[in-house]
Amino acid sequence: MTKFKKKSFALAISTLAFATTPFAMLGNAQAQSFSCANAQIPSEMAICNFETLLIKDETVAELLAAKLVSASRSNGILAVSRDHSTWLKKRNACQTDIECLEKRYDERIEKLMGREL
Repeated sequence: MTKFKKKSFALAISTLAFATTPFAMLGNAQAQSFSCANAQIPSEMAICNFETLLIKDETVAELLAAKLVSASRSNGILAVSRDHSTWLKKRNACQTDIECLEKRYDERIEKLMGREL
C-alpha cells in the first residue's frame, strides 16, 4: 500500500469511528442522532417534541450508520459525511416548522435508501 493510500485509509477509518461513535454510545435505548437532553437549536427542540420526527431521526441515524459502513469499503466516507452536513443545514433551516422538518426527513430517508425523490 502506498503512503498516500495508507493515509487515506487511516483518515477514512478515523472519520468512520468519529461519525458512528454517537450512534454506538446510544445503544438500544435510543438511536436518534442527537440527545434531546442537550438539544439547543430550534430544529432539534422541535424534533424532540414531535414523536413522528423522533422516529424519522432514528431512521436517518440507522441508515446513515449503514451508509458510512458501506462507504468505508469504497473510500466514500468523506462524501457521505459532506452530504449529511449539507442535509443538516437544510434541516436546521426549518427551525420549528414541523411540515418542513418532516419533508427534509422524508427526503433524507429516501436518499439514504437509494431512492431519491
